[in-house]
Amino acid sequence: MFTFIGTVIVSMEEHMLYMIWRPVLRDHFQPGYLIVTESKYPEHCLAFVEREAGGYWLLLYHVEDSMFENALPSIVTDATHRGEMLNRYDGEEWYANWRL
Repeated sequence: MFTFIGTVIVSMEEHMLYMIWRPVLRDHFQPGYLIVTESKYPEHCLAFVEREAGGYWLLLYHVEDSMFENALPSIVTDATHRGEMLNRYDGEEWYANWRL
């Protein structure tokens, strides 16, 4: 259904580029999470997760299903879990393993 590719740290400005261009937004599921399915990366989904240290984690997923709706609930669950792992005290270790 989907494959997690990796993560990178992005700034508030980079996050706002997606917030400003509302047509690229697919859904905003809950505070602190922004899921983008229509971006410059075909067949990819972006998930922005707030960082406790400021800025955002950008999680990149490859979605095999052309109907993103089928994968979105699973991506939200995965992004929530990965965001919690990245924001923990040992988050740098997770970041090193998942870094793009």
